Amino acid sequence: MQEMKKENKMGVMPVPQLVLSMSLPIMVSMLVQSLYNIVDGIFVARISEEALTATSIAYSAQILQIAVAVGTGVGVNALVSRRLGAKDYDGVNQAATTGLWLTLISSPVFVLWGIFGTEIFIRQFSQNEEIVELGTKYLRICQIFSTGIFLGTLTQRLLQATGRTFSSMMAQMAGAVVNLIDGGRFLRRVL
Repeated sequence: MQEMKKENKMGVMPVPQLVLSMSLPIMVSMLVQSLYNIVDGIFVARISEEALTATSIAYSAQILQIAVAVGTGVGVNALVSRRLGAKDYDGVNQAATTGLWLTLISSPVFVLWGIFGTEIFIRQFSQNEEIVELGTKYLRICQIFSTGIFLGTLTQRLLQATGRTFSSMMAQMAGAVVNLIDGGRFLRRVL
């Protein structure tokens, strides 16, 4: 007996309904991502002006990390969704595997930068020793644990490519809730 594969909603759902059902969770996810930085900024500003300056400097390095992670994820997303549309399931698996390998190759670059290059980077923007110390501590943690960002971003984009935008949104919401609940305490310990 031949096993039938369930048709992806992107191939059978009417376009207006599909656009609405897929775009709303993605918009909410983007809003949540923006709120991460706002909430962190509020917590850090309560610590000191130097702490806020340090995290602001570190943010420019984080943008590069996010650009690589999201760029990889979006590329894999486009390739997976095209292959799904063509019903090339071997190609889908190959694209997802390649995306995983790209993630596992690129994230160690940021981990190594976190270990060896953060202080040099922060010193390019400030000679204030307190800002350098706080920025180095903060950025080092962000870079050393960047593999989580890379894997999370890839996973979210794979979910989006397969039409599971609600699951992607819920994963990001879980991270936001944890950040809201414990973010301030963590940042106070770090900074």
